[in-house]
Amino acid sequence: MEKCSIVFTDLDGTVFKNDKTISARTGKALMSLKDNGILWVVATARPEVAISLYEEIKEADALITLNGARIKLHDKVINNGFEKEDAVRIVKELLEKELIITLETSEGIFGNVEIPEWNTPKVDDLIALLDRVDVYKVLICGRDHNLPTIKEDRERFSSKEEIEKVVNDVIHSNGLGDSLYYSVAEGWLYQIMSRNATKWKGVQLVLKTEGISSDEAVYFGDDNDDFDSISNCGLGIAMGNAIERIKAAADRVAPSNEEDGVAVIIETLR
Repeated sequence: MEKCSIVFTDLDGTVFKNDKTISARTGKALMSLKDNGILWVVATARPEVAISLYEEIKEADALITLNGARIKLHDKVINNGFEKEDAVRIVKELLEKELIITLETSEGIFGNVEIPEWNTPKVDDLIALLDRVDVYKVLICGRDHNLPTIKEDRERFSSKEEIEKVVNDVIHSNGLGDSLYYSVAEGWLYQIMSRNATKWKGVQLVLKTEGISSDEAVYFGDDNDDFDSISNCGLGIAMGNAIERIKAAADRVAPSNEEDGVAVIIETLR
C-alpha cells in the first residue's frame, strides 16, 4: 500500500500471545505507530472491562469492543446492542433449551453458570436481570470449549450441531433474522448480536469520523469476526495461526501471534 494512516488490530490470537500477554516487541511496535503519525484502533470481541488493565491498550486511539456492539471514539460512546424485547425473547428460549449462556451487558458479564475465566457470576434469574441492563451480546458455550475450570462439566454443554440448530430456530422463528445474527469464535463460542454490531461497521465508523479512506487502513485478525474487515481494508493481514477462511481473504499472512506477527508487519509500515 502507498500510505498507511490507521491500523486496526484484533486482540485474542492476534496482539495477545496464547497466555493473553502482549510481548515486549509487539507492545513497542504498537506504541511506535503514534510516533509515525499512524492511528491505532483495537477491534475485539471482548468487553472494555476485560482489556482495561493492559497499559498498551490505554494508548489506543479508539476501541471497538464486543464485536462492534460498543465503540469508544474520542469523547463519544456508541452502543449497538439488542432491543430490550428481542433480548428477552432470545434469552427465554435459550434457557428453555437448557443451553449454557452468558450475557455481555452494560453492567458486566452474567451467566446461568459461573465461569471464573471470564469473571462471570451465576445469576439464577437472567430474565429479571434484563429489566435493568442493556444487552450487547448473548454467548453460548459449546462442548468443545477450552475453559479449564469447568472442563469436568463438559457433558452439560451442547454440541456444535445442537447449538447451531437452536440458534437458527430461535432467531428465525421469532422473525429476527433481519435484526440479529450469530458468529462462531474458536469453533465453540457462539455469539448472537445485533446486525448493527460488527467489527467492520465499527471500522467504517472510525474511518468516516477520522476522514480516512479504507485504502489507507491495515487490519490484523485471525477469526471469523475479522473477515469483512480483512477483506475490505487496504491491507488485510491474517495471522499465521488464523483459520483458513481468514488466510484466504487476506492480502498477506503474518507470522503467528506467538511469533510477534503484528510487530513484524508494523515494523515495515510507513
